[in-house]
Amino acid sequence: MEKEEQILSPYRKIDIEVNKSSQLHYLWNKFKISSWTYMAHHPTCSRYRNHIFKIGSIYLCVGCTSSIIGFIIYSIVFYSFMEFFKTNPINNGYVTIFGVLLALIQLMLNPQNKWIKAFMRFSLGLGLGGYVALVVLVPSWNLKISLFVMLFFATILYNDIRKRKNTILCKNCSLRTADPPCNPHRNTEMKLEKLKDIKNKEKEKKKKNVKKVRTS
Repeated sequence: MEKEEQILSPYRKIDIEVNKSSQLHYLWNKFKISSWTYMAHHPTCSRYRNHIFKIGSIYLCVGCTSSIIGFIIYSIVFYSFMEFFKTNPINNGYVTIFGVLLALIQLMLNPQNKWIKAFMRFSLGLGLGGYVALVVLVPSWNLKISLFVMLFFATILYNDIRKRKNTILCKNCSLRTADPPCNPHRNTEMKLEKLKDIKNKEKEKKKKNVKKVRTS
């Protein structure tokens, strides 16, 4: 475990930088503060640096981003060469098995290298693409529905296991009991509240300035 002073966390202060007060800038700042919860899926502290991609002010989940890219690429290949896959449907099965196996290996071994994780989750995306391609090619609607139901429940189970693993670093972190403590979700809520207060104060300030102009 990293020592307390070595862990870089943005969740111990509620300082926010607001350069302009327009509605557009308010929405952008709100997005930057809260986007990690639904785009990074992990706190953006140094303990999770191998779980996130950083693009400017935005953080993305390594696993989900890689899976989506893999799925999109396989979908493009599948629809571009539909006739080939119709005559060779077993290839979709091979890709599906390959992707699922790597995803299960990742769950068991939990590699900490960002790029190994990205490759394994990219492969899962390819596997999902292969699975959906099988569903598309299957002639029976009953079988299509059955395959989708299997995919639905498998996805829920897989994400539940991942979610439990993702919270372990936070639960065991020394900063949870530090002064000030690190609490990503509560800190995000406080920053959003502070941002809203800044916006309301700016609105009141503008109203007063307008009144002054009208009365002068």
